[in-house]
Amino acid sequence: RVGRQDSDVFQRIGVRRLGLGGEPGVDDQMVAVPTIVEAGKGAIALYLNRKSGVPAWEIGSSMLFIMVCELFYLMFWATVGLLLFGSKLPPELSVFRAVPFVAAAAFVVGGAGIWALRSPHFAEAPWRSRPVLRAFREARPWHYAAVMALRSPSLLAAVAVYAAAANLFG
Repeated sequence: RVGRQDSDVFQRIGVRRLGLGGEPGVDDQMVAVPTIVEAGKGAIALYLNRKSGVPAWEIGSSMLFIMVCELFYLMFWATVGLLLFGSKLPPELSVFRAVPFVAAAAFVVGGAGIWALRSPHFAEAPWRSRPVLRAFREARPWHYAAVMALRSPSLLAAVAVYAAAANLFG
C-alpha cells in the first residue's frame, strides 16, 4: 500500500489515485498521468531544441501535429473494430457504440481545420500565423495520412499482443 506521505509526493509529480473501488486495494492503485510516451516526446523536443537549435514552438507544433494524427488514427481503428466486432460488445460497454459517430464528427471538424489552415480565405487571419500551428499550415493531407499509416502497424501489433495475452492469462 502507498502511504499518505508517498501519495503526496506522487500527487506533486502528476500521479493520482484512480479511485475505481469495487475490489480490495484497487483504490490504492496509482496511475501516472503524464505517460512515459508523452515524457519521451518531451525529451525528443528538448533534444532537438538543444542539439539542432529548432525553435521550441516549431517542435511543439510538430508534436501537436503527431498527437492530432494519433487521435485520428485511433478513432479510425476504433471505428473499424466496432464495425467488424460491434455485435460482440458487452451491454455494459454499449457507450462505445457512439465511437463511429464521434469519429465521423471529428473527421468533419478535422477536415474543416485542414481546409482553414490551407485555404486562402483565412490567409490573413491572426490565429493562422501562430507558431504552434506551423506544422498544420505546412502539412498537406498526405502528411496526415502518412503519419497515421506509419503509426498503424504498431497499434495493430499491440492489439495482437493484448489479444494473445488475454487468451493466455484470461
